[in-house]
Amino acid sequence: MPPDQHVDKRVVEVIRLERQLLEPEVRRQRDRVKALLHPDFQEFGASGVVWTAQTIAEHLASHEDRVGDPVVVEELNATALGPDSILLTYRATSGRHHSLRSSVWVRHDDAWRMLFHQGTHRASDLEPS
Repeated sequence: MPPDQHVDKRVVEVIRLERQLLEPEVRRQRDRVKALLHPDFQEFGASGVVWTAQTIAEHLASHEDRVGDPVVVEELNATALGPDSILLTYRATSGRHHSLRSSVWVRHDDAWRMLFHQGTHRASDLEPS
C-alpha cells in the first residue's frame, strides 16, 4: 500500500488552510480571513487580547502595510478530535518572535473553519537579555 494512502485528507486540508492564514497576502483580505474563520471564532492572542472573527479580520486588514517577517512553522502536530474537528499545535517563529500555537478546526457548512486559536509566547522570549 503506498504511504500516501495513510494520509488523512482532512488533516492535509486543515494544515493547508492554517498555513494560508499565516500568509500576509491572505491576512490583508478581510473577506478571505472571515471565510476561513467559524462565525463563533475566538482567539486568545499572545498579547493577551481576545479576538473574534470580526475583530481579527478588521485588525489584520487595517494593518496591511505591516507585512512583517514570514512565519516559520515547526513541530506541527495534528490530532483528530472527532470526524469533524481537528486540533493543530505548532511552534511559530517570525523574526525574533517565537510562539506556541494551537488551533481547533471544525467542519461548518461543508467547509473547514477555524473555531479557536491561541498563541503563547515561548519562554525564551520572556527571559531578560
